[in-house]
Amino acid sequence: MNSNLKLPPHSIEAEQSLIGGLLLDNSAWDRIADIVSEADFYRDDHRRIFAHIRKLVETGRPADVVTVYESIEHANQAEQTGGLAYLGEMANAVVSTRNIRSHAQIVREKTIERQALTAIEDFQGRGNFTARAHKLSQVITSLATEAAERGLPASRKFSEIAAAPAIDFDYALPGLRTGNVGVFAGYGGVGKGFLGLALSIDVALGRGKLTGLPLLKAGKAVFVSIEDDQEALDARLQAYSRHLDGSDRAALDERLSVTSVYGLPDWQLLKSDERGALHQNVAATNAIVRAAHGARLLIIDTARKFFTFDENKSDEASFTLMICDQIARESGAAVLLVHHLSKPAGDSKDELPTIFSIRGSSALVADARWAAILATPPCKFAEDKGIAIDRKRWRVLDVGKVNHGGEPEMALFHQDERGALVAVPWPAASQRREPKATGSGKFGLRPVATGG
Repeated sequence: MNSNLKLPPHSIEAEQSLIGGLLLDNSAWDRIADIVSEADFYRDDHRRIFAHIRKLVETGRPADVVTVYESIEHANQAEQTGGLAYLGEMANAVVSTRNIRSHAQIVREKTIERQALTAIEDFQGRGNFTARAHKLSQVITSLATEAAERGLPASRKFSEIAAAPAIDFDYALPGLRTGNVGVFAGYGGVGKGFLGLALSIDVALGRGKLTGLPLLKAGKAVFVSIEDDQEALDARLQAYSRHLDGSDRAALDERLSVTSVYGLPDWQLLKSDERGALHQNVAATNAIVRAAHGARLLIIDTARKFFTFDENKSDEASFTLMICDQIARESGAAVLLVHHLSKPAGDSKDELPTIFSIRGSSALVADARWAAILATPPCKFAEDKGIAIDRKRWRVLDVGKVNHGGEPEMALFHQDERGALVAVPWPAASQRREPKATGSGKFGLRPVATGG
């Protein structure tokens, strides 16, 4: 077998997602029918399956796994299409048809690339020069026409927008909307994993029991770690259990998911192939989307282990954030990516590190909608705030970037003997940054008493 054989442009993942989405939701047909046809699919089995879906939908019949398989079997094409199992696999891999039009556009664009390459190869091959030039001209004209016909989505009239009900953003955390991506970072050993679990617990409870967050709505929270094993995560949850009562624990049984993929193969969401080129791990991405579907918050711990990329290259950093953004859009959850700060300069610094100290390219912060740091207070800062005694047990959470309203207040945490971080009030003499008022009230990290 020739290992240098290069396949024509195609995306099996996009074809599978498109077919699976249609099997999941027939109403999505109207969103893709103007983009693709059977001829746009690279694989023969996908062309055949799509044709059966189209036949059923266009005749007003349901097109699910069972009915499509019956149609395929009636046409004696079961062997050519992978059978019932393959249809079920594609349907089960899709949790939402929100991006099905984008998948259809990918399938169509790969067809255009194949047509262009074929035309160029024909032009370069033997035969009548005039005929080859004419064929290439036809393909180029067709591509140009299709590009010209593509337009932006229709915009709403300003008067309609102004008269519509006021938009009330759904915030998973203060300033971080559901369906968006944030980053929070800290030095090694500062307790990022503990804070991530505290955030997850509070979002699941719908109130700031541990963090002091002014949360208004309870919902599913998912914490996925490739940094620590399950035993380590369970030990941290036990440390927090002492701060929770029976009703809290019952609620968390229903709405909190804490999982480790530490040591398990093929869980990197972005990885390099044998040539060093970066590729998205579609199977792992889809698995995390399914786990977070319908959640309010998904925490991915950590960036450097879930994503194999050069942190200092802006394009690779942007690729990482694009995958996180895809997970956020398809699951509906706010995605919080845990990362590291650059090496500390030491306790001689007078001020806390800022989000500009987040390790790697500035694209990590620029492409996120929300960014924060978690740090042990430096000596001078601790003295000014009245927390110099037992300074190493204090932590400060400072949100430095918010794109969608509010300026969250700097929060103070104390670390107990088991490592759990719990929000506490600032000493009365300390000066705190007050949150700015917004149209929906104040967004901030308000201190709470430890006994709550």
